[in-house]
Amino acid sequence: MSSVPGEVAVEPGGWILAAEGPSAVPDGRPVSGPTCVHVCAEVAAGGLVVRHWRAGDRIQPFGMRGHRKLQDVFVDRKVPRDERPQVPLVCAHDGTVLWVVGHVLSERARVTGRSSGVVVLKIWRRVSARRPL
Repeated sequence: MSSVPGEVAVEPGGWILAAEGPSAVPDGRPVSGPTCVHVCAEVAAGGLVVRHWRAGDRIQPFGMRGHRKLQDVFVDRKVPRDERPQVPLVCAHDGTVLWVVGHVLSERARVTGRSSGVVVLKIWRRVSARRPL
């Protein structure tokens, strides 16, 4: 479990994940990219868990009504089977997958006009383990 704000090393892969905030909801569109996302502060309030994929994990992708298996997300995004165990997942304290790093943000993490604030999640690899996402 990682508190917000905070920073944690994620192994394997040599990742560093930082959570900044909470801060005010930004004017305009929240950031969403492969290495930096804004998530609703309420979902991060109980702390965040960073872990790796397990068989059966599911996510409700941003903008979708239903849930998808992460295995299907990986297949659709052509993530090689041997790399899937190294993709970090950021989860809410209750285990709900919020962000498949580099790939998919959850609908549950959506920042709206009713959000009390945002938490900015950023991830990068340590210099010694440099590889593109």
